[in-house]
Amino acid sequence: MPLAGTGQQEPMFSQYLFDGLIVNPAFSGNGEQAIVTTAARKQWLDIERSPSTLYLGGHMPSPDRRNGFGFTLMRDAIGFNDVTNLNLTYAYRIPAGNGNLSLGLLGGLHHFHSNLLIIKTKELGDPAFFFNQVNRILPNCGAGIYFDNSKIFAGASVPNVIASRLNPADRPDLQARRYVSFNFYGGANIHLEDGTKFRPSLLLRYAPGLPVSLDLSGSIFLKNLIWAGISWRHREALVLFTSIRIQQYRIGYSYDFVQSPLTANSAGSQEIMLSFDIGFTKNNQQSPRIF
Repeated sequence: MPLAGTGQQEPMFSQYLFDGLIVNPAFSGNGEQAIVTTAARKQWLDIERSPSTLYLGGHMPSPDRRNGFGFTLMRDAIGFNDVTNLNLTYAYRIPAGNGNLSLGLLGGLHHFHSNLLIIKTKELGDPAFFFNQVNRILPNCGAGIYFDNSKIFAGASVPNVIASRLNPADRPDLQARRYVSFNFYGGANIHLEDGTKFRPSLLLRYAPGLPVSLDLSGSIFLKNLIWAGISWRHREALVLFTSIRIQQYRIGYSYDFVQSPLTANSAGSQEIMLSFDIGFTKNNQQSPRIF
């Protein structure tokens, strides 16, 4: 009996505010110096072969700050599949009113690998698993738009505009596909007393065939050194996150409390991020670029 299923397509990070390049190429060069970020996420602890994601990215502005350049390298493994994406990013910044509007592009390669040898079947010789290894290298292309000023930020992106088939051409019975997905997000910076800032934000993710994912967040910045907040992901998780800046370094951690039927089987999800500002000065510390 044939079965169909859908699942997580693009890698998910609870700390998407930590590095805007994760969700939008238009964030490239948003800042006064080059920034390199690395991250690791383990989703649904205690569940075998649950999603595990590694990320490395960096971006920098041109001397006139009108152009931004960057790269992202990401590996996402779940079950018997793992995906590696390597992309180069570019953004062009345009003064717009009291802020800046950025238009971004990304391009690179998408490597899909499926190791069917991991799957244990009840019947030997199942024809669905004759191809023990599936490897596909596909082009990747995306775009985004981003606006920010001292009070608000908003953006939209399409991480991949090329829908593609992941299964071998001679196996039409296997319907593995990569769909076009969309991100929409925004937030505000509300200045409180004593240099404290409150930042409400939201992130909406959509891909055909999958439920819409909505994150609502609220966070506090203390003296631009400590960042802490809480996020609610619709029907999925309650997230606590924090980060601290020590000169040119910034380290962040988040923990997802599962709020789905997986609660009985998973202790939650954990995520850690580390960033390094190249060309750091004391002036940079006064206005660090966290989205």
